[in-house]
Amino acid sequence: MTSVPLPFYIRATVMLLGLALLLAFLYIGREILIPIAFAILLSVLLYPVHRFLENRLRFPRLLAITITLVITTLFLTLIIFFIGFQLSNFIDDLPRIRTSVVAAYRVFQTWITSAFGISLQQQSRWLSGLASGGMEMVSLTASAALDIGIAATLIPIYVFLFLLYKELLMEFIVKVFGGTDKSRMTEILHGTRFILQRYVVGLLIETGIVAVLNCAVLLLLGIEYAILFGILAAVLNLIPYIGIFIGCLLPAAMALITKDTLWYPAGVVLTFAVIQFIDNNLIVPNVVGSHISLNSIAAVIAVLVGAQLWGISGMFLSLPFVAVLKVIFDHVPSLEPWGKVLGDKQPALQRRA
Repeated sequence: MTSVPLPFYIRATVMLLGLALLLAFLYIGREILIPIAFAILLSVLLYPVHRFLENRLRFPRLLAITITLVITTLFLTLIIFFIGFQLSNFIDDLPRIRTSVVAAYRVFQTWITSAFGISLQQQSRWLSGLASGGMEMVSLTASAALDIGIAATLIPIYVFLFLLYKELLMEFIVKVFGGTDKSRMTEILHGTRFILQRYVVGLLIETGIVAVLNCAVLLLLGIEYAILFGILAAVLNLIPYIGIFIGCLLPAAMALITKDTLWYPAGVVLTFAVIQFIDNNLIVPNVVGSHISLNSIAAVIAVLVGAQLWGISGMFLSLPFVAVLKVIFDHVPSLEPWGKVLGDKQPALQRRA
């Protein structure tokens, strides 16, 4: 008995309906799914350390997982403490910075009035509207910070459980999605884990190199809080195209309000552009590698969709998980076209006879 293929419009409708249900599920369950997603990413990253302690050093599994989490927690605590120390100094210096901002704003107001004829009263009304929007943004940021704090307490628990029951979870995935070709599904899982590890480690190394370059440039230019702004810009650089722009604005604004000449903010913008060029053409190809190459369209759409679904967390999580989808698509013949459209390899152009 031969099966009759469904018409294209039915298949397209079913696919779009399934995609809509998936996006709705991701949005509605974001408070539960975001910590789980971070935990999955961290579990994949920490798996080699846990495997070394358990297989090479013969530690019991529970002890190996505990040591892995303790080392990771200490490392992250040191980083957070260092950044927090820089941030506390910046907050303590806010009154002086505010005075400089007010002085620069008054000069800017005078220039706007003389150049465009906009009165000071009208500018003040516009500023009041921006201030009310800024307070709303501060409230949303505080709420997001509280959500992150709550999620941070759940992530270590999830990581512990994922590492503890990794064989059980992998067997479940193989039996549910493997069908008749379970060996192929096992190969896909191991390949996905290996490539994702290299991808995430490459991103971390790239972030470290960019942070060193940013800090060195800002220190040479004499920009205040160079280390804080350099690290922040390197972390924001993980968000394609948008992140480096935001990361460049902060030190450029600091240079604008604390320096007497426009050469310093211009120097910040120029040097950050050079660092971005080096990152895109030297660091990313050689450090992150070409194992998972997402094209610019796929990367931007993934970041924007991630931001709409999960906010800032979605912006950071979007690329690694789209990369995982690409690996899965590349291994499944029926989904291979989707893997190709996510990649950055251009098909060879055929010349007409």
